[in-house]
Amino acid sequence: MIFPTKIGTDSEGYIVNNISVNKISEQYIEPLDFIVKNLKSIFESKLHSIYIYGSVGRGNAIVGKSDVDLSIIVGNSVTNNERELLELGKEELLKKYSYIPKVDYDIGVLNEVTHSKNLYFWGFWLKHCCSCLYGEDMAERFPKMKPSKNIAINMNRKIESELQNYKRRIETEEDCDKLNLLVKSALKRIIRGTYMLTIESDMSWSDNLSDNVEIFQHYYPREDRIRRVRELLEATSVNKEEVLDAIEYFKFWVVAELDKLKGLPSVATSE
Repeated sequence: MIFPTKIGTDSEGYIVNNISVNKISEQYIEPLDFIVKNLKSIFESKLHSIYIYGSVGRGNAIVGKSDVDLSIIVGNSVTNNERELLELGKEELLKKYSYIPKVDYDIGVLNEVTHSKNLYFWGFWLKHCCSCLYGEDMAERFPKMKPSKNIAINMNRKIESELQNYKRRIETEEDCDKLNLLVKSALKRIIRGTYMLTIESDMSWSDNLSDNVEIFQHYYPREDRIRRVRELLEATSVNKEEVLDAIEYFKFWVVAELDKLKGLPSVATSE
């Protein structure tokens, strides 16, 4: 690699969105139609828009291995009853389409999504990491952005609690398949979270985990634990003790590095 890599950016340095509904493979069309209908029945007029992200939206999903990842924007807060209906809908989907191991919903409330404080969180996410499946495309409301510490800080703002939650669930999960999914999600979160610390210096945005590790190691050569995280992610069996140790270490390490980033000036990041 030549550094800065500038991976995932255009000639002007803006991040390229490689997610598109047009890239969704045929196997996922029917399940996504099922999901949209289910969400419309649950939220009715409260549902504002639905977005695909991740491997399904990139067109490189692996049938039987890849999750379906969606962001959902609603008009007001989700009720407990609606959350129960969401879980029931997920269960029905996974039974009907057994080649999908997991479905994840990230839910945002419209006035929070559009608030200026969330420009580098929801604004960035919808503009550069999602593609609209249903409703008004919120991406059109936000400017193009360049890799920046503002994105790194905002996209990692809940990483400590997220990793702590993974740790708690991994410690108590007894089902092997569910444990494997939790471990992979946690390790991916570590790799992506650490890589984000480098994006302004590297002028890049990559969703490739191998690239993430290589780029991170270039800018943080002493943090070679990240290579072990990658090895654990690729392992055929779960080493729970090592996984939990990695989560505990990076949970605090990333937060400490984010605090350092907050004290540094940032480059111009949007058009």
